Amino acid sequence: MSFEEFINMNGYGFYIWTSYAITAITFIGLVVMFKIQRNQLIKQLRKRYQQQARKKET
Repeated sequence: MSFEEFINMNGYGFYIWTSYAITAITFIGLVVMFKIQRNQLIKQLRKRYQQQARKKET
């Protein structure tokens, strides 16, 4: 089996490689989305903690 046959995958290469690309893009998007949400949550929790700490001081 040559590299060209591997890429072509008996005529289905376009569909197979397109599905791999869509899957990879989706997973990358999910990772980015979760990191953004995590950072937002951490900011919210820090803000809430600081507000509670100020209330305890007064």
